[in-house]
Amino acid sequence: MYACPFCKYTCYNKVNFEYHIITHTGERPYKCTICNKGFTQKHNLQYHMLIHRGLKPFVCEVCNQGFRRSYCLKLHKEKHGHGQ
Repeated sequence: MYACPFCKYTCYNKVNFEYHIITHTGERPYKCTICNKGFTQKHNLQYHMLIHRGLKPFVCEVCNQGFRRSYCLKLHKEKHGHGQ
């Protein structure tokens, strides 16, 4: 078991523990090569890179507005009354 030295958090998974420790240290090991913005997790950097590429892969079928994240599209659909 891994126990955080900064708080009462414990877990059995080393990767989850390492992600947790970063919340205390402020470390942002994943850096954008374009704007140098830092991220604590690789997937957040990957989503960020969509901004620089101008990609919005999730598109509303009602109004054709594009979104970078699926949950943003889901929230948007609720405005149309299609929150599925």
